[in-house]
Amino acid sequence: MQKLPHKRFLYNPDLIGFYFQLQKGRNLLPLFSSFILLSHFLLNS
Repeated sequence: MQKLPHKRFLYNPDLIGFYFQLQKGRNLLPLFSSFILLSHFLLNS
């Protein structure tokens, strides 16, 4: 029963939304741009 508050904290929609917003701003943009660059090079080879 002591794990329940921690689980509720982990699955908090606001926290998850904030986390994804942070990940989107920090990691997804470089990831997508590098993926597009890679696919561009592969298609033009």
